[in-house]
Amino acid sequence: SMPLVAATLLGDGRVLVLVGDPNGGPRRAEVYDPASGTWTATGPMDPGAEEADGPLTVLRDGRVLLAGRDGAQVYDPAGGTWSVTGPMVRDAGLDTYTVLRDGRVLVAGGDSAQVYDPASDIWSATGKKNDHGYAAAATLLSDGKVLVAGGMTFSPPDNYDRLDLAEVYDPVTGSWSAVADMPAKTRPVAAILQPDGQVLVVGSTFSPTSSVISAVELFDPATERWTALPVRPGIEYGDAIPLSDGAVLVRGVEDTEQRACTADLYGPQTGSWTTASAMPWCGGSSTLLLDGTVLMAGGRDCNGDGVCVSSGAASLYVPAGVSLPRLPAFPSPAPPVFPGPTPAATPLPPADGPVPPNARRWTVMVDNRSSEPATLFVAEEAWDGLRLVGSATPNVVPAGASVKVIFLFPAKPDGGWIYVNPRPGDGGGLVNADQIGIPGKILIRAEGDAGWLSP
Repeated sequence: SMPLVAATLLGDGRVLVLVGDPNGGPRRAEVYDPASGTWTATGPMDPGAEEADGPLTVLRDGRVLLAGRDGAQVYDPAGGTWSVTGPMVRDAGLDTYTVLRDGRVLVAGGDSAQVYDPASDIWSATGKKNDHGYAAAATLLSDGKVLVAGGMTFSPPDNYDRLDLAEVYDPVTGSWSAVADMPAKTRPVAAILQPDGQVLVVGSTFSPTSSVISAVELFDPATERWTALPVRPGIEYGDAIPLSDGAVLVRGVEDTEQRACTADLYGPQTGSWTTASAMPWCGGSSTLLLDGTVLMAGGRDCNGDGVCVSSGAASLYVPAGVSLPRLPAFPSPAPPVFPGPTPAATPLPPADGPVPPNARRWTVMVDNRSSEPATLFVAEEAWDGLRLVGSATPNVVPAGASVKVIFLFPAKPDGGWIYVNPRPGDGGGLVNADQIGIPGKILIRAEGDAGWLSP
C-alpha cells in the first residue's frame, strides 16, 4: 500500500490525494469521486513532486498548488494535468500555505515568507518575520490578515523544540507584527477560524514530565490574547477538521505504544468535548466532502507490538444528522502484512577502531546473554551519524560468552561512548568516557538490549 502524503477537496466535490512510494519511487496523484466511490489516477506529475512535502492548496480559480524543495507545480482538475510554476524565491515544503482574499498564496516558514500570484505565475518575497522553524499553523482571519502560530526547530543530532511564537501578516503592507505568545510551546496540526472570528489551534506540547500531550488554544484577534482549553488527558492530537455544522473533528492517539486511535468532537458554541465513534485505523488525511461526510484516506495499521505499516484503505465518517451516501458494495480490504522483527544491525563496520593519542584504557567485563554476537565500539555522535573515536579489544563478544574487553578512549574527558549494536538511526550510547573507573559490567540481555550493571 502507498502512504498518503496530502489530500484536498476540489471545487466539483472530488478529492485530490498525493501518495508516496514507501520504496523511494516517484509520488503520484489520484482523484476520489464520492458519487461512485472510485479512484482514478491523474496525469503525470513533474519530477520535482518527488521532493514536495507541502500541502495541496486549492487556488481561487479551482486549480491546486503543490510546492516543495525543488520548485512548485499546479494541478488543473479540468484537464487532469500538472504544470510547473515560475521560480520560487526560496525552497518550500513544511511551511504554512494560506490563500489570501485577492487570490494570492502566502507561503511562510522559518524566518522568511513568499507570496505566489497565480494570475502572473510570479513568486515574490515578503517582509522579514520571526523564525517559526517548521510545522507551524496558519489561518486567514476575518479582516484578511493571516495568523501564523507555533512550530518546531531542530538542532542536530536529535534536539527538537516546540515554539510558542505567534504573529500576524498584513497582505496590504506585506509586513509582519508579533502578537502575544501562545499559552504552551506547541506543534500545531490545524488552525481553524471559528464563527465568532476567533482561531482554534490544535496541536501537541510537552508535559512537565517531558511526555507529549495535546494542546488546544483559542486566539482572539480583537484582543490579541490566547486562552488554553481543557483537553482529554493522555491524548496526542494529530489532525483536526471543521464539520459542516461548525463542530471540529479532532483525531489523535491515546496510547503511543499500542497506537489506540481516538476521535473527539469540539463544539465551539458550548466549548465542550464529546467522543466520536471509534476509528478503523490511525493517521491518514481527513477531507470534508460536499455532502457533509468526511473522507479518511491512508494512515497506518498497527499490531499489538506497536509495529505499524502504511494503509491504502479509505473510509467515510458520517457525522450525526448527515445521511450516508449510496455507494456500491466493495470487497473487504486485505489484512495488513506486518514485517517480522529485524536483527539489531551495527551501523559501523566490526573493526577495532582507531587508537587515539594519549588514550585512556579501561577493562570492562561484557556479559552477552543473547543468541547473537555483540559488536562493541567507541564512537561519538556526529551530525550525520556515529563516528569511531576509540577501540574495543576484542570488539566482538560471542553469543552466550562473558569476556573482558579493553576499551581505549580519547584523552579528553567526554571523548566517546561505548556502543553495543545500536540500530541505524538510533542513539544507544552506554557509558561515557568521563565514567571510566566506575565498577560494573555491560550486560547484553537475551532480547539483545544492553545496559550497565553495577555490582
